[in-house]
Amino acid sequence: MRNTPQFPTSRTPHIAAALLLAGALTGCGLTSSASTGKGAAQAGDAVGPIGYSALFLQDPAQSAMVRIFQDEAKQRGLKALSPTSANGDAAKQDSDLRNLVNAGAKSLFVIPADPKAVVPSIKYAMDRGVRVVTLMQGPSGGRTTISMQVDNKQIGEQACRFLAEKVGERGTVLQLEGDMRSTTAQEREAGFDACMKRDHPGITVITKSGGQWDPVKAAQSAAGAMSTDPEIRGIFMHTDGYVPSIHPVLQRAGAAKGRADADHVWTVSVDGTPAAIDAIRADRLDASISQPITAFVSRGLEHLQALAGGEEIPSGPTDYGSTVAPTGDGYPADTYLPLLVDSRNVDDPALWANRRS
Repeated sequence: MRNTPQFPTSRTPHIAAALLLAGALTGCGLTSSASTGKGAAQAGDAVGPIGYSALFLQDPAQSAMVRIFQDEAKQRGLKALSPTSANGDAAKQDSDLRNLVNAGAKSLFVIPADPKAVVPSIKYAMDRGVRVVTLMQGPSGGRTTISMQVDNKQIGEQACRFLAEKVGERGTVLQLEGDMRSTTAQEREAGFDACMKRDHPGITVITKSGGQWDPVKAAQSAAGAMSTDPEIRGIFMHTDGYVPSIHPVLQRAGAAKGRADADHVWTVSVDGTPAAIDAIRADRLDASISQPITAFVSRGLEHLQALAGGEEIPSGPTDYGSTVAPTGDGYPADTYLPLLVDSRNVDDPALWANRRS
């Protein structure tokens, strides 16, 4: 992977704005109690060692995030502990996080297995002075230092618009859910369903479970749906991880036809991983909605270093295209907009998936 570009370190806009924001940011956990005179080495010592708790590593996006995290931490001179994987098990993640804290982690990156179940272990860490960055979704009913995430309702809307453009104003599409315990999957479905109901009432949406981001379960659901409703002309997959198992389902159903064929079943998934980019080029997938995986990690590390150095991270639009704002649970989220990738822009060198070593 290519080295991720370094971003400007200047964070404070105008003095007046910083003063107005200070009180609100303290409540959001975005103001450090560290002295502002610490040097870079001291700030690094306050950040590392850094622990990393993945939901599971079979998912291509999460596997890529671990590699990016390790590369970024090394590039910044930060010590990283060995990443852990919850394998979709909230109880295991709770144990993993407590073990990372007890092993000396001063900061944590966490992809929650369950946004409610993760609350006690994040509290355990933060009560001991450990800063916690959640990735992809934040805790529900608790706090964290900051959450790095994408607008998942926008992901659902983009998938809706793409399929409606390809299928037309009448037809049937299939939605294969992610883990519906997660706000990630809930919001993707909500955005997709609301867009279809509001803007494309002539399109029928069939929604089936993908289990806990399980490609095998998703394939079983897709096969059943294609069998009972062969008129399905579009599929929205909540994750790129489903693509390798869904394409064979389409082949067996005689529906894996070229994009120029009138009977082509249009497919769109989520994450914009290298595997999805390759699938688009190979005509096994039509589109993937890319999350800014590299930015989640690099900006998350930047936030940690800034806080350790006594800086403040203001709310509002950033100079790198996201928006920092408090969530309903009171912690701040740094939220990005997704980008739809299809045959028209699949070779764009700016895509994180095209930045390969």
